[in-house]
Amino acid sequence: MDMYVAMFFVTIFNVEQYRYNYGRKCSQTRLKEAEIRLPVDSNGEPDYNFMKKYISHLEYSSNLEPDKGN
Repeated sequence: MDMYVAMFFVTIFNVEQYRYNYGRKCSQTRLKEAEIRLPVDSNGEPDYNFMKKYISHLEYSSNLEPDKGN
């Protein structure tokens, strides 16, 4: 998994965090039961190439470049 695909997942998790507020604590059990919808390719597999392209084409994606030893 590269940083662009990871950022795609982080974004999805951040959007879903509202489900775990106000006394409904996030737990391993709830996470295992959670259904996360992802883009899929023609074979029905997660389309990691699409995720990477989508994030890398966002306006501020250049800020995701890894630090070079700083």
